[in-house]
Amino acid sequence: MADKLKLGLYWAASCGGCEIAIVELREKIIDLDAAADILFWPVAVDAKYKDVEAMPDGHMDVFLFNGAIRTSENEEMAHLMRKKSKPVLDNISFKIHEGQTYGIVGESGTGKTTLGKIIAAIEKPTSGEIFFRGNALAQMTREEFLHFRKKVQMLFQDPEGSLNPKKTIQKSLDEILNLVKMRQRHRKDAVANIFHTVGLSQDIMTRYPRQISGGQNQRIALARILLLEPEIIILDEPTSALDISVQAQILYLLKDLQKQKNLTYLFISHDIDVIKFMCHDIGRIQDGSLSMT
Repeated sequence: MADKLKLGLYWAASCGGCEIAIVELREKIIDLDAAADILFWPVAVDAKYKDVEAMPDGHMDVFLFNGAIRTSENEEMAHLMRKKSKPVLDNISFKIHEGQTYGIVGESGTGKTTLGKIIAAIEKPTSGEIFFRGNALAQMTREEFLHFRKKVQMLFQDPEGSLNPKKTIQKSLDEILNLVKMRQRHRKDAVANIFHTVGLSQDIMTRYPRQISGGQNQRIALARILLLEPEIIILDEPTSALDISVQAQILYLLKDLQKQKNLTYLFISHDIDVIKFMCHDIGRIQDGSLSMT
């Protein structure tokens, strides 16, 4: 009988200087001989891209061409992979038009979230190209990349886990206001406006994430993102952890925000009904490939 390894993975990242705590703590029994489940390992993109035509006006195009997400060559993990390693995602190519929503649908474990993290530059590709407004991420200057990190944000599935549990809502918002260097005299109005936008009362400012509901936490996470004035928001299962009634409220809020601010969304979900409700274009990930539906 093959040896077994019990794994737990903790992952966290800092996005554009703002603290975005992402915790994925999972346990699974891995067969060391087969090493069949590679989704727990660090991932990267192995891809080739050649010619890029000029982007048409009025379009914001995000490309990931011929991408094959493969297991990291982390020395501590390499012996587990052996010859069983295979791409999680292969031949991925799509673009997102400005002011619209592109939906990614697929079963759990198909690499949807990983794809979102790569586009948000949270996961770093080994090769291949991602373009933002015609500029390749890999060729951006430091200033251009910082601008990209501010303009492309990600809203995660776990609303409470997106906020620091040791900080009040006020302090979590102050982090963003400090990041954008907003002057103190403007902050009160900015917070009041953003709370009105996401449908929250300022009464919760002194509370901690555990003291408010999941729907309120998700609205706070969205408020933090909106303070950065993003152009693209990657929505990773943004309502799946919420009650049904709250899910509908968040989805309608996202639609309203898109109309008001001309936001562009990449919407990731396993729920095809939600995807159809939210998205202009839809791609399905299955067996590592992306196909239009």
